[in-house]
Amino acid sequence: MRIICHPSNDVYFHLAAEAYLLEHSTEDITLLWQSHNAVVCGKHQVVLKEVDYPYCKQHQVHLARRVSGGGTVFHDEGNLCFSFIKGYQDRQQAVDFQSHTQPLVDLLISMGVPAEHSGRNDILASGLKISGNAEHLNQRQKKVLHHGTLLFNSDLENLGRAIHGHVSSYSHHGVESVRSKVANISRFLKNPMSLEHFKDLIAEHLLDYFANSRQDVFSTEELTQINHLKDTQFKQDDWIFGYGPRYSFTRVCNTPAGTLGYYLAVEKGVVQEARLTLNQVLLEAVSEELRGACHHAPDWNNISLLLPPGIPLEIFEENLY
Repeated sequence: MRIICHPSNDVYFHLAAEAYLLEHSTEDITLLWQSHNAVVCGKHQVVLKEVDYPYCKQHQVHLARRVSGGGTVFHDEGNLCFSFIKGYQDRQQAVDFQSHTQPLVDLLISMGVPAEHSGRNDILASGLKISGNAEHLNQRQKKVLHHGTLLFNSDLENLGRAIHGHVSSYSHHGVESVRSKVANISRFLKNPMSLEHFKDLIAEHLLDYFANSRQDVFSTEELTQINHLKDTQFKQDDWIFGYGPRYSFTRVCNTPAGTLGYYLAVEKGVVQEARLTLNQVLLEAVSEELRGACHHAPDWNNISLLLPPGIPLEIFEENLY
């Protein structure tokens, strides 16, 4: 088992590293890593539904999509991520979440944290979620990626704002997140410590837990290939916004000019159909401008020129997600 603690806080790099190693690694690997502010959605989710998009743009929270399914999680530098990439012989054994998280639960308990597994593949402490987990199988290579978060001293207010999407406005057949009450691990520790110390303790524990394990670094070839995959897939809008399922978006809001209605049909992140109305009268120019545009990034300059008087651009944008 190679155990790698890479210093980058680039969420796209680490998501690319997981995908690359799942396909190309010749031995089992554990990654311990952190990200600057980011929201990471599951492979089959509608990103814009899961987040408060205007808030994320304003506060520079990166949006990302991973290769595994499941729900949306928040990353910041107060959160420690772990990734186990292992070969398997038995598929049923490979998707046993508890077998992967057991060493972490054992360590947390030894530190005085009342950690326990939940039925939803999370780790809880006193009924509060401190770790979310997901898995992805590469059946051709017979490898499993199990990864999760460990909320240590994250900004929980920022977390709550960033992943507070407008659920009722979206209709689709993708995976929906189940929101849980969360807590930081640091609040349960009998002896306060830094996140760096916490990460070191986890690395030491996993070195002892896994047979024939060693601390390691990425090779030059691995770094080259991971960065290429990051730039060509994981940072691309086609992957982040376009990979998810088709969906429709419907909303009605009040403006100084009257009642503004939205209807969008979106596929691969691109608006296929748009009907914008003001007091039930079609706004043809605005509707036409949105058709063919990326839902997350229409031409705001053109829209600002086309909006009727009394509808500020900020109100229009705030209600488009």
